[in-house]
Amino acid sequence: MLIITFLIFPIGLATIKYDSNYYLDWNKDVVPDFNCSKGSIYDATITFSDSFANIPQVFITHEKIEMHWALQTLHQQVSVQLKIIDFAMRLYCEYEKGYRFKIRWFAVDDQRIQVISQFNLIPPQNLSYYYANANCDTSFVTLTSFSQKGSTEVQLSVILTPPNIVSIYSPYSPGKSENLTSIGFQIILGIDEAFIQSNTILALSNYDSNVYDPNQADRVEFYPFSGMDFLNTYILQWLVVIDNNGVGTKYQIKDCKIKSISIYRGGRIYYKLPQKSSNAEIFYKSIFAYSLQFYKIFFET
Repeated sequence: MLIITFLIFPIGLATIKYDSNYYLDWNKDVVPDFNCSKGSIYDATITFSDSFANIPQVFITHEKIEMHWALQTLHQQVSVQLKIIDFAMRLYCEYEKGYRFKIRWFAVDDQRIQVISQFNLIPPQNLSYYYANANCDTSFVTLTSFSQKGSTEVQLSVILTPPNIVSIYSPYSPGKSENLTSIGFQIILGIDEAFIQSNTILALSNYDSNVYDPNQADRVEFYPFSGMDFLNTYILQWLVVIDNNGVGTKYQIKDCKIKSISIYRGGRIYYKLPQKSSNAEIFYKSIFAYSLQFYKIFFET
């Protein structure tokens, strides 16, 4: 009788479905020699807190943009070279200085959502895309990059045309749209189960929100930036300030003391996190997978 005994140690088998953090190094207050201007390129590799089982989808939101006025170019992209352990970002400033950026990134392994990325579209235009999940019924857009050569206005909106067409639309603004020379954005599509709550902010001045209930443990909230009417007379600043004291959550969207943006367009999104597999489930799935592999090798030998 042949008795075969083997041990399986489930070390490192646990994987994550969701990860998020801030990238703060593109900020002269954090890195004093940061000087994004005159063709500067900055690359960053972001490592996840743990490994994903599959290559995740990644999108970003800006919680701070501070750039000099006049000719501006903010080219930023998330590398398509995504991995299960990290991803890459690139920042490019062609002309005037970029002073401070606060970027929040999100990585998800979630079949309920789909991310469509269009980085640095030249010239800016309305476009349509196919999406995979015909059950998608909610969406939002986050502005990732732009170039302008004067006063400009951009107000991005997403239009869903079931079962599988999504369009990005920005209305034409005479005397301003011509000054927008490139644009980059990400469209995030999902079902109602994934996005618990969504609202659009269109403010004519600095915005102070109501006080909302504290965020729940299985949800994360974020604030995508999707438009502005920039006067091109002073530093462009977009800043999200979040006040979460455990009793309620309040946030502000504001610019410099000297007004440079006459309209803000943004949003407040709740994302319900995907359920995690329990350790027992991961363990028994691993045993089953190893057993299949073992018996396949044993009987084919």
